Amino acid sequence: DKLKKVEAFMNAHGKIRVLEEVKSFKGMDASTFWEGLKFDLKHLKDITRCAVVSDIGWIGPFAKFFGVFVSCKIRSFPESKIEDARKWLREECCGKCGCQSDK
Repeated sequence: DKLKKVEAFMNAHGKIRVLEEVKSFKGMDASTFWEGLKFDLKHLKDITRCAVVSDIGWIGPFAKFFGVFVSCKIRSFPESKIEDARKWLREECCGKCGCQSDK
């Protein structure tokens, strides 16, 4: 299970930054949504930045809206700017969130 692998990585390495690439979205079943939501709520403070990469029109605005409710920084990028997303994830941080680049 992918979420268990991510959780194990966080347990071993501390706070992380995430690049999420969404190439297609055909919906999800309720159990998948529920498991993802539980994971997100449990690990909100463990993710310091999230770059969402997609050319699906509603994904960027949704990510921006969701960012209001979480402590990590979220930015969206079109697929043609995936390298910009990676660069943004590697940038130095504010020094306040405790991510690896703050040390």
